[in-house]
Amino acid sequence: MTFKLGEKFLYQKGTLKRDFKPTPSRQIIGQEKALNALNFAANLSAPNAHLVCLGPKGVGRTSLTLDILRQFAENKPAPDDWIYVADFNDLLHPTPISLPAGQGPAFAKKMAHLINNIQESLKTLFSDENYQIQLAHIRQKYVAEKQADFNRLADRVASPFTTLSKTSNGIVVSPIKDGQILVPDVFNALPVEERKFLLNEMKQAQARLEKALKESTFDAEAEIDEINALNARLSEKLVAKKFAPLLKSYNVSSLKTFLENAQKYIVENLKLLLAGNESAWRLLGVNVLVTNNPRQGAPVIALDHVGLGALLGKIEREQCAGSLISDHTLIQAGALHRANGGFLVIEGKDLLNVPPVWQALKQALYTHKIQMEGAEEGVFAVKTLVPKPIPLNLKVVLVGDTGLYYNFAAKEEDFEELFKLQARFNEKMPRTSASETDYANVLADFVKRNQLLPFDVPAYNRLIEFSARLAQDQSGLSTRFVRVHDLMREADFVSRETGGKNVSALEIEQALQGRENRLSTAHSEWLETAKRGLLKLNLSGSAIGQINALVVHELGAFQFGRPSRVTCRVRLGSGNVADIEREVSLGGTLHSKGVLILGAYLSAKYGQEYTLPIDASLVWEQSYSELDGDSASSAELYALMSAIGGIPINQAIAVTGSVNQMGEIQAVGAINEKIEGFYDACQALGMTGKQGVMIPEVSVGNLMLAERVRQAVKNKKFHIWTVKSIEEGFSLLTGLDATAFNKKIREALSHYHYLAKK
Repeated sequence: MTFKLGEKFLYQKGTLKRDFKPTPSRQIIGQEKALNALNFAANLSAPNAHLVCLGPKGVGRTSLTLDILRQFAENKPAPDDWIYVADFNDLLHPTPISLPAGQGPAFAKKMAHLINNIQESLKTLFSDENYQIQLAHIRQKYVAEKQADFNRLADRVASPFTTLSKTSNGIVVSPIKDGQILVPDVFNALPVEERKFLLNEMKQAQARLEKALKESTFDAEAEIDEINALNARLSEKLVAKKFAPLLKSYNVSSLKTFLENAQKYIVENLKLLLAGNESAWRLLGVNVLVTNNPRQGAPVIALDHVGLGALLGKIEREQCAGSLISDHTLIQAGALHRANGGFLVIEGKDLLNVPPVWQALKQALYTHKIQMEGAEEGVFAVKTLVPKPIPLNLKVVLVGDTGLYYNFAAKEEDFEELFKLQARFNEKMPRTSASETDYANVLADFVKRNQLLPFDVPAYNRLIEFSARLAQDQSGLSTRFVRVHDLMREADFVSRETGGKNVSALEIEQALQGRENRLSTAHSEWLETAKRGLLKLNLSGSAIGQINALVVHELGAFQFGRPSRVTCRVRLGSGNVADIEREVSLGGTLHSKGVLILGAYLSAKYGQEYTLPIDASLVWEQSYSELDGDSASSAELYALMSAIGGIPINQAIAVTGSVNQMGEIQAVGAINEKIEGFYDACQALGMTGKQGVMIPEVSVGNLMLAERVRQAVKNKKFHIWTVKSIEEGFSLLTGLDATAFNKKIREALSHYHYLAKK
């Protein structure tokens, strides 16, 4: 039975009493199941029991997940710090070392101070008078030996025409004449025959020199070896003394090994270090990769950018002599390093869209290690570092919409093995007096934290009503707090602009109106086009095979409804219902499904005795964009029935509602926007007092209509009817009862059948 709605059915006001005083609360409301799942996942220590948090965008799925994990992580012990140091035996594979939370920076600072101290001490050591005396003794010791060796060689080589001489290049054979060494210019001025003779003499002398050198027992490197031994002995003693306090301070075996090897490195590379080679000194540095505050529990990290470097960390490189080089001090932490021992939160769709990152994450979770791979880069590049892996122990939480889990599971066979747990965030919560109070208290906390002007009780009630409209449910509240928070900020701005001291329901209405004015350009342009007659739209009278169906357009955060003229033509045929939108690829799958249901309903209703002897075509007039959804399938069926039976439809009534094969009218979305869109069209083209909208009866609870529509209904200038079935709706649209219009349709079909047989 058709039912005309009164004003009381169109809206559900907030129920907060005037004496209500909000108590700011950070309580998480409306997400009890998700909270329980998150707590279970956080406490579960089973391997590879990672979590997927699912929910529509705007419900705070990421922020709530982070809040919950942080609350849990506060009570967990802070994980170790991780540092990277050089492996002096294998510089391409730096060594990671763990230290108790917070001790990494302290150790790095001590090590840096120690190295600076050693640098200064070595300079002092090798400029000290005592060292210079020891060095002089060694050099004096070898002066006589060097001279004696030279004399022996000279005696072996000397002849009337040659002698040995010392140059910067060492000992050489020189020609002589009249007891004088011939310099090159004098030698070259000699007659050719004399030069030849002297060259031959020099060749023989060179042969004698080489033979004498082979037979000599003099060690030319002994002096260098003795000086090096002195340097090593003194530096080793100094370095050991300097390192002793640091070695005593730490009882970590891997750290002790590093410190011991660092001492050997300094002694063995003393010449390079004393020459001031910065790269050589930098190898002694400590890279604090990750540090954790021991008083702040386990880390909770959100991966802001999905990339290999962001996940696994990076190894920076520096250009040197045309090559890209690196060392352990240029290793940078990734999200896995920072979240190690805690929780890593990742936006799931981003991960799904970057397969290499998913593969890297999967490998890390399976192996329980963070492995940073090296790579060749550039024509002149040398192989970069491949740091030794760090053990991994963390919980990964993927966040995404409800389809994320199934998309991932369909594409990645390993997904369900790794991500065994789910937490689902609800888009709305039940609306009761108690939940309205809780809701207002949570909003009051937002006011406090963001230093907004105080909101009065009517303002909180209006926000609750706005939330119910977002939820499209009089008995529900939206958990998309982001949308509510945005409205609160805008209302606060409106109040401050006018010098207000608080925010009332008036400022909220003004903020909503301002938002609509900013975002409704497309809606206004459509209304203007309709007023100018460029769109054929009948909002009064009656017509056969024509109806005003309601559709909704979404432009970002703004939705608006409008009527669209649906027409139908029938002809003799074999029972096909043609969807012209689908034929030209403007109809989506859901719309096409709705059209197919029309044919099924007609066949069951009127085709029991024979196949329907007609073909029909449905079209959305002056529609040039893709159409999807089945919310207008009842309107299409009404137009089809009207065209078959030649029964006029009241054009003042617009229709929304989907239909099933049984002829039952089903609920649709965006019901408020659709009704308001038709009301606006009637206002623009002229209200008659007879216009209105026919909606599914089951959608009454979704109504949270704008004040302008409620007032029009109250003043009987606009009407809203509910129906449960096609027969009820067609009766309202045509003014005929079911018996009368069914008779007309059957008679028309019988006539078509007669023509088909003839």
